[in-house]
Amino acid sequence: METLIAIFIITFAVLEMAALFRSALDGAKRANKVAVATNLANKRMEEIVYWASYDNHFANWGPIDGAQSSDSHYPDFVVSSDSEPVTQFSPCTLTEERFPAGQQRTLSKAARNVRVRVTWPPSDSRNKVEVYTLVGAPPVVLDEVDINEPIPNPVGPFGSSLNLTVYGLDEDGNKIPDLFFDWSLAAGTGNAELLPSRDGRSATLRDQAYNPGTETYEAAPGNATLRVRATYMGLSKNRNRRIELAP
Repeated sequence: METLIAIFIITFAVLEMAALFRSALDGAKRANKVAVATNLANKRMEEIVYWASYDNHFANWGPIDGAQSSDSHYPDFVVSSDSEPVTQFSPCTLTEERFPAGQQRTLSKAARNVRVRVTWPPSDSRNKVEVYTLVGAPPVVLDEVDINEPIPNPVGPFGSSLNLTVYGLDEDGNKIPDLFFDWSLAAGTGNAELLPSRDGRSATLRDQAYNPGTETYEAAPGNATLRVRATYMGLSKNRNRRIELAP
């Protein structure tokens, strides 16, 4: 009887050790696959970051979104990538969330959230590795600032409004997205009212001037200088437009 019990215990122990050994072996195999997948994901992410920094690629993510590939050394691993735009706030989220959506200073094209996913067989929710990073637009040189709309000469009649938008160009003549602008109006022989948006990407010019003495808006015909400025990467560019205001 004691011999049978001993045989049973030994058999149970052997089976338990075999199960543990197999579990350890499976774990080692999975760890190796995860390590391979992680290396492939990081390699692909480095390629994407490098790609996005050249030849205006950042403006077109078509070759990245939905792309799939495999490594010749690890053909069982499928590498896929996609991206999505990220809206950021300037100077910070805490400051800008106090304002309504239409008045917030936002950067909608300055960065993208990029994901690289590596999967391997068999198909299972655990058999994947995902790597994320935020890719910023490469810096360019601000070369020119100008107003989109033609400004009539003269601006008027009294009380009328003119809606203006502005843009900035790099050295290659491409528009630089997400710039902020500062507007000002320097009175000459005439004056007017200038109402810029918070981000400065648009402004309303009204052919009227406020008279604090009478607390009314009056016509102030004559000339004035409309100025708009953008600062990017520490470099500022200005555009001055001399305008005539109708009586």
